[in-house]
Amino acid sequence: MRKNSGDFPLSSTSCGNSITLGLPCLSADREDIARLAAAIEANPSLELVVDVALRTSAAPTYFPTYQGYIDGAVVANNPAMAALAQALDAGTGKEALQNVHLFSLGTGVNPAYVAGKELDWGYAQWAKPLIALMVDGMMGVADYQCARLLQDGYFRLAPILPERIGLDDVDKIADLVKYAQDVDIQGAVAWLTRYFSPASIDNSTRL
Repeated sequence: MRKNSGDFPLSSTSCGNSITLGLPCLSADREDIARLAAAIEANPSLELVVDVALRTSAAPTYFPTYQGYIDGAVVANNPAMAALAQALDAGTGKEALQNVHLFSLGTGVNPAYVAGKELDWGYAQWAKPLIALMVDGMMGVADYQCARLLQDGYFRLAPILPERIGLDDVDKIADLVKYAQDVDIQGAVAWLTRYFSPASIDNSTRL
């Protein structure tokens, strides 16, 4: 990654100085407690693109930790609620709840379930399915919270994949592209047109 992106600062990108970026990661090296953090901790103009990318994508068991951070997906795989909190916070967004419209875009939901009604399992049996269940559960909680708080002002597009695909399963890239092309996005397009078309933005500004 460093070879491809070099030492370019975030400010050199088209969005570096124009929008607020919230890339979640987990600060795992603190002695007191692990905490959810932004991959961009300091002045964005001083952050390197490669450092930000490696912090927020350091998925445990797939990649090593980077600068004391691991992938924020372990606690915020759907970062919609974190984004909403940032928008409402007096220090970062200063927005009123009624003025927030949030479009949440997922990368596809892996089907995960545990068959059985009364499972008396121990660590060995729960180790593998529990991680997937916890990650999916946290995504669902964030989706539920945002939907209840924002109501029509929130839309999430995260289709269920027809098969379970591993994070590192590069042989399934072509299948993922096909699945994405088959997704019905009419509802998402209608919602985006309603709230983010130039006409709708102009009308809301006038209000």
